[in-house]
Amino acid sequence: MIYAVILFAVIAIDQITKIYVSAQGPLWEVVVIPNVFSFKYDKNSGAAFSSFAGTGWAQTFFAVLTFIILPVLFVVFLRVKNENKWLKTTIILIIAGTIGNFIDRLVFKEVTDFIYVHFFANFNVADISLTVGAIMLVFYFVFLDKEALIPIGKNRKKKANG
Repeated sequence: MIYAVILFAVIAIDQITKIYVSAQGPLWEVVVIPNVFSFKYDKNSGAAFSSFAGTGWAQTFFAVLTFIILPVLFVVFLRVKNENKWLKTTIILIIAGTIGNFIDRLVFKEVTDFIYVHFFANFNVADISLTVGAIMLVFYFVFLDKEALIPIGKNRKKKANG
């Protein structure tokens, strides 16, 4: 149940913020910290960091790729044991972020970005969800998995004894 709440909350917040920003118009920008951080309306016709932007085929390619990957992610989520809350949360964050941007690709053929870190990139709530999920996934396999590279907690004891 909590995973459904996380999933729908991330998607709802992502879509509501994108609708709000889009309604402000293409010149909308709110500077929070000059030359560092602002909220700035932007459309991305490519993928992460605007890679493949303007190619024409990028949104179709990523929509098809998402259509293939989402069912796989849902199956993996369902197969993870309920006791493994970290991994289930990780996967649901990745799914939520993927769906958030998938909606934009299907409806608008581009993704709305609005969180602008001047020295980094312009992104959105779905991107944050995907990034946090990806970082958590790396953390899981490096530290928490039963075969982790650098086990911590209970897994540390098991690997030392095993």
